[in-house]
Amino acid sequence: MDPESSPIVPDGQLRLNIEPLEFSVDLRKTWQAGGLHATLRIDSEGITVSQIRFQPGKTLAQSWGRIRSLRTTNLLDKRAFEVDLGHAREVAVCPMVVRDGPFDQLVAILNALPETARDKKCIACGGPVRDGTCLGCGANLAAKLRSKGLRTMLIGVATAALGTVVTLASYQSARSGGTFLIFTGLIVFGVVYFIVGLINAIAGKNIQ
Repeated sequence: MDPESSPIVPDGQLRLNIEPLEFSVDLRKTWQAGGLHATLRIDSEGITVSQIRFQPGKTLAQSWGRIRSLRTTNLLDKRAFEVDLGHAREVAVCPMVVRDGPFDQLVAILNALPETARDKKCIACGGPVRDGTCLGCGANLAAKLRSKGLRTMLIGVATAALGTVVTLASYQSARSGGTFLIFTGLIVFGVVYFIVGLINAIAGKNIQ
C-alpha cells in the first residue's frame, strides 16, 4: 500500500492505493466495555463508520489526510484502535474493536500511513500538532486549552457564588416567617462548569 502523493500533505489530501474494504466493528467507550455494532469501511479516500446500532442514520467519515488522531497501540493484541473522525471543531473519537473482516490488510494499511496521518490535528486549521503547537497555523493549543479551562472555571465559580448569595438573601428575608428559595440550578450549573473547566485546564497542561 503506497500513498499516491507525498507523505507531507499541507492541504490534508492523502489518497491510498487500496481497494475498498469493510469490517464489522464494536464502537466502545473503553476497550473492556460493551459496544455498539457498526460497519467500518476504508477506501482510497478515507474512513467511514456507518450502520451504527441504535443510530442507523448516523455516519462518521473523514479523509485520510484530515484524521485528527490515530492510535494503534492495541491493534495487534486486542484488535482495537482509536481514531478521531471529527470535522471543524467537532470531536468524534471512535475507539473500536474489529470483529470481522480482512484484519491483516487493515493492520498493514494503518501501519503504513505516514506520520502526518497519525499526528493529532489542530481543530482550527487541521494542521499537525507537535508538542502542543500546531505546525500549520502556529497556535499554542496547550495554552489555549488551559486559558479556556481557567475561564470556564471562573464562570463556574461566579455562577455558583451568585446562586449561593441569592439563596442566602432569600433565606434572610424569610427568617421572620415565610418561605425562601434555594437557587439549586445556578449552584449546580456553576459546579459543573467549574469541573469542566478544571478538566480542560489539566488537559491543556498535559497536551503533547
